[in-house]
Amino acid sequence: MNNPGLTIEVPDAAFGAGWSEPIALPSGRKAQVKPVTGRMLIQAQKLAGRDASALESNCATIAVAARIDGRQLRYEEAQDLVAGDIQALVDEVNRASFLGAKPIEIPASTLAALVEFGFSVEAIERMRLGDIAYWVQATIDLSRARDEAARHPDVPHA
Repeated sequence: MNNPGLTIEVPDAAFGAGWSEPIALPSGRKAQVKPVTGRMLIQAQKLAGRDASALESNCATIAVAARIDGRQLRYEEAQDLVAGDIQALVDEVNRASFLGAKPIEIPASTLAALVEFGFSVEAIERMRLGDIAYWVQATIDLSRARDEAARHPDVPHA
């Protein structure tokens, strides 16, 4: 059952790491997140409902783990965010929850593939984790296509 008007207040004491540094969302708004605890996931599940879709669960998690422009959102406010902001917040919550404050170390082979694909090292350093994963998959797909083309040089390729 959805509870769109329910706001769950999560006390600061529930978080070991506290709020992140502000990040700029694609919409231009400023957001902060906290690492998600098991208790917060249970609260998010109560907000979204037991049979919630992945998007509903993400919005509920945003409602319990993020604040925008200095205030925590209600569940229905999280649902009303533009898709780019939702994805940026999900990426940031995942980073804060699973990677902690440590910088992400990109393996040299991945960095080389992305540079070969056309990105500068500086551009890669500014990417969100979800963007890096997307472009890594693109480099894998390109590599597979090149391998396939090399195995069949007699077949015309686009």
